Amino acid sequence: MFKKLLFICFPVFTLLVSSCEEPFCNCITDSDYATTTTKPKSAIQSIYSELKGNLTKASIKLSDDGKSVRILIPDVLFFKTNVASAPVADTIIEVLSVSLKKYNQLQVISSGHTDTKGTDSYNEQLSKARAETGKTLLLNKGIASNRIEIKWYGASDPIASNEDEAGRAQNRRTEYILYEH
Repeated sequence: MFKKLLFICFPVFTLLVSSCEEPFCNCITDSDYATTTTKPKSAIQSIYSELKGNLTKASIKLSDDGKSVRILIPDVLFFKTNVASAPVADTIIEVLSVSLKKYNQLQVISSGHTDTKGTDSYNEQLSKARAETGKTLLLNKGIASNRIEIKWYGASDPIASNEDEAGRAQNRRTEYILYEH
């Protein structure tokens, strides 16, 4: 009986072993039974998580499609153009620049915004100056100029009402938008 069993089983065993590169190898691994695969995080998702954890004084939002991150710099920065001496702003720019160096495939848009006080022409120039200041701060931290674009919106892109001072203060802002090229 044993010889018959060996005669029937041995060819099957030999066939199984011969399909492996080495005898008695682990042909079937734990990964063969895996039912879910985890996609690696994109650079955008990674920098979002990193900045969200390291910057508590800035508003950081991941876009709905997960392809960009928006960083709203608080009102302590850029009310006067070319002035960024607030410790909060310095910390934000430092942390952001370290992360941008780590994720060097990401591009940046520095955008400037104003409230509705003043003429359209004045607000255009003021928002442009804010956007340029945002770029300059990143350049000063070693971020390459070809990675930074500027856009300015004047009062055309409010995030709050311009009817009261609290809303106008929110609209006077600089934002960074990070995206993959």
